[in-house]
Amino acid sequence: MKPSLPLFHGLAATTALGLVLTASTATAATILTFEGQTNNSTIANTFGDFAAVNSAGVVTSAGLLGVGTPDIDVTWSATGITQFYNNWDGRGSVAQLDFLAGSTTLIAWTLAPTPGVGVKVQSFELDVYGGGGNARIDWAVSGSVSGALGSGTWTRDGSTAGGRDLISPNVTGANGETLPKIDKIIWQVIENLDVQLLRFRSGDLDVLGDTRPMKAEYYGLLKQEAKRLNANVMNGGAWSGVLQFVFNLSTAKDEAGKPFVDPIKSKWFNNKAFRQAIAYSIDNNRINQNLFRGLGVVQHSPVSVQSPYFLTPDRGLKTYDYNPETAKKLLTGAGFKYDNQGQLFDTDGHRVEFNLITNANNLVRVAIGSQIKQDLARIGIQLNFQAINFNVLVGKISETRDWDMHIIGFEGGVEPHSVANLWMSGGASHSFNLKQQPGQSAIQDYAPKPFEQEIDRLFIAGAQEFDETKRQKIYAQYQQVVAEELPIIYLVNDRALMAVRNDIKGLKYSGLPTWGLWN
Repeated sequence: MKPSLPLFHGLAATTALGLVLTASTATAATILTFEGQTNNSTIANTFGDFAAVNSAGVVTSAGLLGVGTPDIDVTWSATGITQFYNNWDGRGSVAQLDFLAGSTTLIAWTLAPTPGVGVKVQSFELDVYGGGGNARIDWAVSGSVSGALGSGTWTRDGSTAGGRDLISPNVTGANGETLPKIDKIIWQVIENLDVQLLRFRSGDLDVLGDTRPMKAEYYGLLKQEAKRLNANVMNGGAWSGVLQFVFNLSTAKDEAGKPFVDPIKSKWFNNKAFRQAIAYSIDNNRINQNLFRGLGVVQHSPVSVQSPYFLTPDRGLKTYDYNPETAKKLLTGAGFKYDNQGQLFDTDGHRVEFNLITNANNLVRVAIGSQIKQDLARIGIQLNFQAINFNVLVGKISETRDWDMHIIGFEGGVEPHSVANLWMSGGASHSFNLKQQPGQSAIQDYAPKPFEQEIDRLFIAGAQEFDETKRQKIYAQYQQVVAEELPIIYLVNDRALMAVRNDIKGLKYSGLPTWGLWN
C-alpha cells in the first residue's frame, strides 16, 4: 500500500520551492492495549477510545469511517487471552481478556505480527459471541495525530540554513515495510524561478511547480527533455486560483471626512457601463498568447472551472470578449466624449485617467498590467500603471483604501462559499467596497451597493440549502450578478503544470488549490 503525502499549507505566495525526496525503512512490534475495563467484562462493540497499536498484520478492506479510512481485518491469536470458551451459551466461541499481572485496569491483546504498516487503532468491532476469526479495526497512521492512512507524524528539523527546510517523518512499520514510502522532504526556498528550473534540469530537484504551477514558458523545453531528465511534465488543467482586475467602488470617507477615492473617479468606477467598457477593452487572448504561451485559460466567472457550480457561457454566463468598438459605444452611451485626438473625457470635461497597481515581485502580473495600459489607450483612457511592494499593496487594499484599481490573485476551489470572505459585504477581503474592519479607524458614509446586498442574500441562501440542484441555481444567480455588475474583471488563469521525476509514482495531479504531491 502506498500512502499519500500530507498537504502543507500556509506557504507565502511569493516563495518558490524546490523539492528533494528520499526513502528509508522502519520496523515495529504489535500489541493492543485497553484501559478502563473491569475484570471479566466484555469489550464493547466499536470500542476504541483507549486502543493503540504500533503495527499489525493487515488485510485492507472498505473503511467503516468512509473513504480514506479503510478497515483492517486483524487475525488475532490466543496470546494474552486467559480463557477461551467453545459454543458459549449456545452462541459461538468466546475469548475472555483478563488484566495484565499486577494491574487492575490494563488489558493487553497481542496480535500475530506479519508484514504490514504501523497504524493507530481508532476503533474496532469485536462480536463477543462470535469469538475467534477476525476483528474489524478502523485505523490511522501511528503518531501524535490520527487520520486516514497518509504519512504519519512529520517534524521539521528546526533549521532553515541555506534556504533548506527538512521535513522528516516519525513513523513505524513492521518487518521491513516502509511507511511512508517517502522518508524525507527537503524544501529549498528559491525565489528566482529560472534558477529553480536550472536546478531541476541539473538533477538537484525532484519536483518543479509543486506549490504553484510552473511557468508556461518552461513547458515546451521540459517536454523535449523529459527522457533525459527522467521526468514527466504533468498537465492538471486550469489552475483553480483566479487572477482579478478590481475596481475601487468605495464612496466612504476616512475618520477626518476625506473620501478614500477621488469623487471624480468614483463617479466613473460606479458606472456599470464604464466597468463593462473596461472589460471589453482588455484583450485576454493576447495576454494568454504573449505571457502564457497560449497555455493559460481565460476566466469569466468568480467560480473555478473545476467546480460543479461553475456556470458556462452557454448556460447563461455573460462574457466580455475583446471588442474595443463595443467599449467605445458603451462609454459614449454613458455620456463620455472623445476629442479630436481620441482622448476620453467625462460629461464634466475631466480627462479619464486613473491608476492601476500590482505587486512588483510577480513579473507576469507586471507584464499584464503593462498590456492593459496599452489596451485602455486604444479606447482613449490614460492608465498610470505602477508595480509596488507586495506588503505595500496589501496595506493599500485592506487598510488605507487609497487605490483606484489593482491586479491580484485569489484562491479558488470547488465550493463557492469558500470565497464568501471576498464576496459578502462584511468580508475582510471584500476589497472593492471594504467596510470598517475590527481594530481599524472609523470610516464614514459606508454603504453596500444593491448588487452587493443581492450577493449577500444569495450566499446566505446557498449556505442554508442542502438540495444540490437548488444550490446550483443559487450560485448560478450569484455568477450572473457578478458578470453583469463587474466589480471585478477576471483575466487569464495559469494552467496547472508540474514536472516530477518518474521515480515518484501514483500521482494524480490536478489544478485544485493543493500541494502538487498531495494525491
